[in-house]
Amino acid sequence: MPCIAQFEDLKKIHEKYSSQFEIVGISTDKLKYKQEWLDAIKTHGLPWRQYWDCDGKEATKLSIMTFPTNFLVNADGEIIKKNIKPAQLEEFLRNNSVPL
Repeated sequence: MPCIAQFEDLKKIHEKYSSQFEIVGISTDKLKYKQEWLDAIKTHGLPWRQYWDCDGKEATKLSIMTFPTNFLVNADGEIIKKNIKPAQLEEFLRNNSVPL
């Protein structure tokens, strides 16, 4: 639910600033919830790329245990922000016109 709660804000930000940044969604849902995950993408009209880390195997290797977890990465692959809230993301994008 915490991830879903951010969808509407992220969709608005994505629409407004898509020339500056890209969102990539990665689900860590279990195999038995795959269809629910696919349905949520469709129901919420998520326009960005979606990937599935079945059972969170890769997330666990990276010690990602809290969801949602997000990273703002620049063009050089450097993490410049972590766990940024939608309002903070929008403020950052508004003040930084360089593509990420």
